[in-house]
Amino acid sequence: MKLKKSFPFSLKLASFFYPVTIEKSSTPYELELVLSKNKLILNSKNANQSNDSLEQAFNECFHRLGIYTKEFNNVLVLGLGLGSVVYLLKKNGNINQLTAYENNPQILAWLEKYYDYSDVQIISKSADKIDTVHAMFDLILVDLFIDTQTPDFLNDFFYWEKLKSITSLNGLIIWNTLTQNPHQVKFNLNDFFDKNAEVQGMNRMWLKKLTS
Repeated sequence: MKLKKSFPFSLKLASFFYPVTIEKSSTPYELELVLSKNKLILNSKNANQSNDSLEQAFNECFHRLGIYTKEFNNVLVLGLGLGSVVYLLKKNGNINQLTAYENNPQILAWLEKYYDYSDVQIISKSADKIDTVHAMFDLILVDLFIDTQTPDFLNDFFYWEKLKSITSLNGLIIWNTLTQNPHQVKFNLNDFFDKNAEVQGMNRMWLKKLTS
């Protein structure tokens, strides 16, 4: 994914001194598109959604897990945002095909306006609609938030079992959560995930490796 729209030089220069608001939206919830150091940042009211602290958290996680040294044939991203993880994987990793779910209409509109995403297959449905997915993935990244809250379907063990069913042998599932907002899940997370790690002080990544 690459920016397809350049900003005036004065705006780009100003963004190195302070964040410059490009657009705002209140539907379906508060979102702000900001230019900072000539990079587009997506923020909700209380959290970064793309290309800032979130990107740093995934970058640290990928380094710890050796993601950049592996080859992935088919990657699934649940919660695309502006494509932080896509950028990291395309820049540092070796992936052949990438599919992403994103159903926020404002984010989809900004993606269409500002980005060339021809190298990503975007499915504009809710990420709970994976029953029709027939492909197998060797890396699944789950990064689903409404501001700082996660969708209710992530609290259901059955949903994670569905994700497991489309994960290739030796494939990985990584779930990004916030340390400040413990999840009210209906199951013991350790019954599904193999391990977890805090990254950047604000995020906790949960890891599942499919071994059988």
